[in-house]
Amino acid sequence: MATMIHWLVFLWLAAHAQDETPPAAPPPSPEAPADQPPAPPPPPEELGPMTPSGARSNYSTIVENYILQHSKDEVLPLKDKTGRKWLLRLERVDLAPLRELKQGFYVSCVQMRDGKDRLDVDFTVDFSTARWRVSSVNVHRLNGKPRFKYNGSGRVPL
Repeated sequence: MATMIHWLVFLWLAAHAQDETPPAAPPPSPEAPADQPPAPPPPPEELGPMTPSGARSNYSTIVENYILQHSKDEVLPLKDKTGRKWLLRLERVDLAPLRELKQGFYVSCVQMRDGKDRLDVDFTVDFSTARWRVSSVNVHRLNGKPRFKYNGSGRVPL
């Protein structure tokens, strides 16, 4: 008999537990006006440092988009440090020499052509923030002859 009473109490409690209403929302604070806009969303999550494999996966896309955005009729105009103006056409992005100059900044060789001249152009991509972008463009080699070499994160003219 006691077991049956325990079962009836258990079933009654289970049935009434479903009928409970959730607690009411707290009333608005007196200092906040009713027509106040909602709070802004939290800031975006900070990204960790870019890995070499992540840079290798995304580098070509960033560089090719940069070239498309800055080109006219598939020709990228570029003025180098000597003042010479180049009209460059993309041949290929070479990821074999991809290197990290400093944390989040990666550079590699992009083979381009201006008429008979073959150029290796270094595009430095900034992966240090959520907004990836090309931060600098430099003519590294002209017809196979290097114009500078890297010393850590800096460039040394030859």
